[in-house]
Amino acid sequence: MVSRECPTNPREVSGLDPETVHSLLGFPDYLAERAAGDAEANAASPFEIDMWTLHSGATYALTHFFQGKEGASLDQYVRIANDILFNPEGTIERVEQAYEQQLESDGDDGSQASLAGERALASIERVSDDLQEKVEQFEEREDALRERFQEAMT
Repeated sequence: MVSRECPTNPREVSGLDPETVHSLLGFPDYLAERAAGDAEANAASPFEIDMWTLHSGATYALTHFFQGKEGASLDQYVRIANDILFNPEGTIERVEQAYEQQLESDGDDGSQASLAGERALASIERVSDDLQEKVEQFEEREDALRERFQEAMT
């Protein structure tokens, strides 16, 4: 429920398009490309793709294009797709860690790529902070509804 309301804004910073997000999560390139294509085609706005749409793109790619030629099993990819929806905070952390590792392996020479990478990490951090705020708001509302329900039952 919370994840449907938490936009990831993957295009806010160059390099965090839906295809890159799916690749960083461990999808092979051909599945990441198909997942991104579906997510972009079904998003309300191509500039604000939420976790539901990323999940939907991933499951579409798996059900229509999975070839089974990778060493990893379909089950692993399904778990990743489900994590996008049911564990958005963990997904964002995983993307951030994979992106940081990618930046480290590319080296930090002060180039434009390094600056773009730093902006991308800042964007991921903002998304993570926004997500945490939404989770807290959801939990507060859930507690308030639970209290009202208890009052109504007594």
